Amino acid sequence: LQNINGVRDTGFFINMATKIIIGNDEGTRVLE
Repeated sequence: LQNINGVRDTGFFINMATKIIIGNDEGTRVLE
C-alpha cells in the first residue's frame, strides 16, 4: 500500500510538471 501511494504521488508530480511544460490550456484539459 505504501509503494502504491508513492507511485501515485510521483505520477501526480509528473502530471503537474507536464502541465507546466505543455502549457496551462492543454495541461488543464489533460488533468480534467
